[in-house]
Amino acid sequence: MNGEILIYALLPSLIAAFMLPLFKNKPNLRDGLTVIATIITFLLVAFVVLPPILDGENITMKLFEFAPGIAFTLKLDAFGMFFAFVTATLWVITNIYAIGYMRGLKEHAQTRFFVYFTLSIFAALGIAFSGNLITLFIFYEILSIVTYPLVIHEEDSRSMRSGTEYMIYLMVASMLLQLTAILLIYGITGTMEFGEGGIGGLAQGGSMLLSAIFLMLMFGYAKAAIFPLHSWLPAAMVAPTPVSALLHAVAVVVAGVFCIMRTVFDVFGPNLMHTLHLDIVLGIFAAFTLLAAIFFGITQDNLKRRIAYSTVSQLSFMLLGVALLTKSGLTGGILHIASHSFGKIVLFFVAGAVFVAVHKKLISDLDGIGRRMPITMLSFAVGTLAMIATPLTLAYLSKGMLLEGSFASGYWIFFIVFLLAGLLDVIYFFPIIYKAFFKKPKKENEIEYAKFKEVNILILAPIVVVAILVVVFYVVPFPFLNLAEIKISPSHVLPVADVVSEEISKHWSETAEYIVLAIIALFLLLNYRYFGSSKGKEIIKFDTPFIYGGNPLSKVCISLNHRLLLFYQWAVKLSLAPYAYTISKFKGKNVEDIERELDKSAYKFITSSTTMAILFLLIGFLVFLIKL
Repeated sequence: MNGEILIYALLPSLIAAFMLPLFKNKPNLRDGLTVIATIITFLLVAFVVLPPILDGENITMKLFEFAPGIAFTLKLDAFGMFFAFVTATLWVITNIYAIGYMRGLKEHAQTRFFVYFTLSIFAALGIAFSGNLITLFIFYEILSIVTYPLVIHEEDSRSMRSGTEYMIYLMVASMLLQLTAILLIYGITGTMEFGEGGIGGLAQGGSMLLSAIFLMLMFGYAKAAIFPLHSWLPAAMVAPTPVSALLHAVAVVVAGVFCIMRTVFDVFGPNLMHTLHLDIVLGIFAAFTLLAAIFFGITQDNLKRRIAYSTVSQLSFMLLGVALLTKSGLTGGILHIASHSFGKIVLFFVAGAVFVAVHKKLISDLDGIGRRMPITMLSFAVGTLAMIATPLTLAYLSKGMLLEGSFASGYWIFFIVFLLAGLLDVIYFFPIIYKAFFKKPKKENEIEYAKFKEVNILILAPIVVVAILVVVFYVVPFPFLNLAEIKISPSHVLPVADVVSEEISKHWSETAEYIVLAIIALFLLLNYRYFGSSKGKEIIKFDTPFIYGGNPLSKVCISLNHRLLLFYQWAVKLSLAPYAYTISKFKGKNVEDIERELDKSAYKFITSSTTMAILFLLIGFLVFLIKL
């Protein structure tokens, strides 16, 4: 197919963004234009671009050349199509939701909001359509820049600080690490073009240099929120809820995971990854992030922040699946992009609906809200089931493949990590469901709660539609499963041979899933039996500051969370110390005074993120040396 179709798919959102200011005083026309642009984009992606990709074709278009071997190239394969289809589909729904949300709260600067909101789909699709590292880098940076005004939309001191952290983490990581790695790859190979199974000639670089390049790319794509470059993501929750949905489900964080997966598939390639033991390195970081994010998130009382930490965890599900380098692991990792996106966007939509309807942000304030907003909170329950990966949700398929891949590969420690995370996800979300449906509002809030009702149809309809799609795509996982299998199957023989046969690993992964679900059901039953309202009193209170503070598991989580925070604070102090010491000698001040001044400045974010990245690079090298 002619590569110009990729340009046509990018144009509607770009044209609409530049036209929106013309309708600043005509909100119906302005909002209608954004809806039309998203629908046209979806129709082009779904009905014009998708069919040839499903037939095994790749669409390529070279626009211009910066220098020999450095061109601005658009190329779409099955993997890029997967990301593009998720983005284009959810954008239509998110845009309608955003209109209802912004109007429901009578938000200021709505035209500016929708200009950058619409530009974000242009940047996200550009990432999906990128044919080489430099094109990917350009669209990646555009996405960071156009989402910044969305993060600081409230324009108060808190949002401005969060916006600064957002930009510094993403831009410093990409400029310092990602761009350096790209230039090194060009120096080794003379090209930046993606190739099936990796960039040809990259293997001629030294093992230590290639390991460093991979780690720089892994942390350079900071949108994937691998620890420690993760804190920008919960901080960005000060943005309006449609932006949170955009960040966590439609574009930004998924773009980070997409870029790391692209590095595994088409820059290094599975064979070189396995030869250099980089699959183990990625797996270790992903497994640590997966569990650590749950320990952070389980102690959050703010609903959006808890969901945000869940996102950090779920992103590492995808990366850990890819690190397995087995067919089922890779397929499950890709498929989980879609299952997470559709499930997580429901949760954020509901958080926004609750805020519009009752102006509540804290989980501890949600007692009985499910009785006043049953459709909204039942949809939240569906999203929760998707996060737990119960049957009849798309996540049940993707996480089943991840379990199968980890068992078949022989990396049983990762198999245990997946199962443990599945159990912890229940602790993560069950208190919210419990409080919404089984707790009565406090007496002082009864009159206030009696006035609450479901939100307007522009907010409620998208919530219900996506909740239904979570189930529909389990029954018919088209085109997601097809695209994932196309990307994995034909390109190369995977380097990790199955230690256990496919039949046995599938059997035990399914058995493990059912066991986990049985434990979850037992857990819920016991919680209701012994701690529920039917008992007349609660031995373990759900009203503690951390919601689950009386639960021994939560105490462990809080303790681990505290230690992780201490470690992070130590790293920040470590990063400030050399500079503070030098400045103190010149200015004649105490080191402690200089450190306090720096701690209040943007320098803290630059040094801490850079130092932590270097620290994790060193850890990665140690892992590499151990594996030699």
